[in-house]
Amino acid sequence: MLDTIRNSCFPRAALSALTSSPLRRRFAQGTFWSLVNLIVRRGGGLVTSIFLARILGKDSFGKLGIIISTINLFSLVGSFGLGATATKYVAEYRQKHPERAGRVLALSSVVAWVTGLLSASAILILAPYLANHSLAKPELLQALRICAPLVLLTAVNGAQTGALSGFESFKDLAVTGIFFTIATLPLQAVGAWKWGIEGALWGQVAGLVLNGLLNFRVLLRNARDHRVVLSFSEWKAERWVLWSFSFPTVLSGLLILPVNWFCAALLVRQPHGFAEMAGVTAGNQWRGLVAFLPALLATVCFPIAASLPKDGRFRKIALRGLALNYGAGLAACLLVVPFRSRILAMYGPNFGSAGPVLVLLMLAGVLEGGNEILFRALLILDKGWWRFISNGLWGAVMLFLSWRWIPTRGALGLASATVVAVVCHFLVQIVMFYRFLPRQRETPVFQTQEPLPKLT
Repeated sequence: MLDTIRNSCFPRAALSALTSSPLRRRFAQGTFWSLVNLIVRRGGGLVTSIFLARILGKDSFGKLGIIISTINLFSLVGSFGLGATATKYVAEYRQKHPERAGRVLALSSVVAWVTGLLSASAILILAPYLANHSLAKPELLQALRICAPLVLLTAVNGAQTGALSGFESFKDLAVTGIFFTIATLPLQAVGAWKWGIEGALWGQVAGLVLNGLLNFRVLLRNARDHRVVLSFSEWKAERWVLWSFSFPTVLSGLLILPVNWFCAALLVRQPHGFAEMAGVTAGNQWRGLVAFLPALLATVCFPIAASLPKDGRFRKIALRGLALNYGAGLAACLLVVPFRSRILAMYGPNFGSAGPVLVLLMLAGVLEGGNEILFRALLILDKGWWRFISNGLWGAVMLFLSWRWIPTRGALGLASATVVAVVCHFLVQIVMFYRFLPRQRETPVFQTQEPLPKLT
């Protein structure tokens, strides 16, 4: 059925132009199926958030927002950058060195379970302190404990999704996303209606269990089709990728999510802080929508670019991806901003004052779309440590401005700090991008390496 939809959406002439070369065909197919996946997941997430805001109310929805920030923080450590690691090295090795691809798959699976369990244990231990001191809301203790299985499942699902992206199995990811969204939306809505915040979180746990089982099934099939054998007895031979790739990736993320969590915690400790946080949570949902197409293009370009030699073709893909990401994000922002009042009214009658916050966060989403391409280009070029430095500069700006503006401006101060920090982040990364990106042109296959002798 999905193939029929694809054929009806694109005329035959357009399909012929998009599939005129193997590289274009891979990009077109990956873009279509990733588009389906992201539409389903992001659209389902938006609908779910509106239902939850209506069921829980503004104050409780703000509490759910800080809980989600906590899950994202611990999930980053649990995931350990293994999704991006699996994508890069599976895409690079699956054809030339399938035995190495199998070892990387086994490595990412084992380490994901280990780091996921460690992060889940950490959140169980720290839950009382976070509830009583960091958030000053003891009633959130049980909800924070439910975050433990969510962190573990997020880590495992991230490694599986990264591996499937490395195989360029975007159609399987789209089908899995459809089942996940169909199951999760009613589970979270019914859970929130019956048991409040805790019920919504348990609904998410059930959805992630289903998603992990489906991912595991299609991952085994893709590995078999590419003659990649998961080698759990020799996975330690590839442990070097943890230091050269996974470690700088997770450290780069650790400079982002803790900063975002700290700024959110600073906001909720202000007068009417959770009500302010509800507006930020709604704005972040639509900020994710603005980053929808940029995230799609980055997801498709990453495994394709990783499988190419680092010559002029790689440079061309990176630059075109950067232009497409900014154009797509800006177009989405211009479509949504005029309807911000109606959008916020869907969340409830008390969300109308969050209009400026929504606009600023969507502007930040536009810039983040381009930053995603720059980030992935640095990863492919094995410059993960430079990404770590750029994130450190972003974190310093974000913390300083939030500390100055949140006490006086509340949610608007947090959104303003986000925009300025993202602009600074872009400027730093664009300098690194042009510094490390290969500039030589690709050599045509018919061009000889030595000049031809002159005729006499």
